[in-house]
Amino acid sequence: MSDLEARRLSREIRARKEAEELLEKKSKELYYKIQENEKNLIALKESEELHRIIVEFSPNSILISCEGKIVYANSGAKQNYAETATNTLVGKPLLSLSLPEDHEIIQAKLDSIHETSSLGEIEETAVRLDGTTFFVAVRRHLMKHEGKEAILSVARDISFRRELQQQLSYQATHDALTQISNRAHILECLDQALHHAARHSYPIWAGFIDLDEFKPINDFYGHAVGDQVLIHVANRIKTALRASDMVGRYGGDEFIIILKGGPAEEQATNITEELATRILQAVCQPLVINGFTLNISCSLGIALAPTDLIDAQTFVDRADTAMYEAKAKGKNNFCFYSE
Repeated sequence: MSDLEARRLSREIRARKEAEELLEKKSKELYYKIQENEKNLIALKESEELHRIIVEFSPNSILISCEGKIVYANSGAKQNYAETATNTLVGKPLLSLSLPEDHEIIQAKLDSIHETSSLGEIEETAVRLDGTTFFVAVRRHLMKHEGKEAILSVARDISFRRELQQQLSYQATHDALTQISNRAHILECLDQALHHAARHSYPIWAGFIDLDEFKPINDFYGHAVGDQVLIHVANRIKTALRASDMVGRYGGDEFIIILKGGPAEEQATNITEELATRILQAVCQPLVINGFTLNISCSLGIALAPTDLIDAQTFVDRADTAMYEAKAKGKNNFCFYSE
């Protein structure tokens, strides 16, 4: 073999060796990449499964709707919306899970999601499949479901919080014993009524009621009987008033009433006198508690709001002054305030 042929053969051997080494290197890289992809695929599947489990077993209601109809509901939604074997969520219109009077507002929000892709948390009244209602805080997002545009709704049951808020609000504005408005709330309502009456030139009266000889009842029969007297009196006053009027407990055995008139002041004045008589007649009926027959009476002072606006407390003080005048006239009576 000549030197030229030997050199050529040597180059070919070297080239083949380099090619084999490169092929081996690329094969290893491909193998590692496949292995890595398989690991990623397994991790992805595990992640998807984890997310599926989280979604499916979430206590929140998770719904997917396409073209206005529900196509997916997790177990939380099925439970919260009272799904049964014969009455299922899938296939129902999304709006059927809300009150009819809210449909227009909710639909407008659903339409706006195409511009924002997501809606912030909104509190709504939800309707279960059995027709009962509960409160939810719901978030909605635009998404793709099986290649179609869809809306993801995640609703959280807030009924307990809403009920607690309502209870706290009620306790803050109502007297614990008689369950009518407390002092702060009746004064606030009176102040609002004063401003409304001033704007519309309507008459308004404040009435101050004080029970006659209530202290002897408390002293002789005990506070438990006294409390029952106050409860019955509050109910009697409410029954005697019109739907537009209000009553609140001012403190002890004292009550405040708000009497609202209409456009005709003369007619409203006559109505107020009739109301005052009706209240006295309602309160001053014998009351039987724990076998004891109690004779109840009260004195009522009434003040008409002047044309120049005054504050609620001054208004009540005028009615209080008239009440003491009614007591001075022999109790079980009513009197109108005048300068």
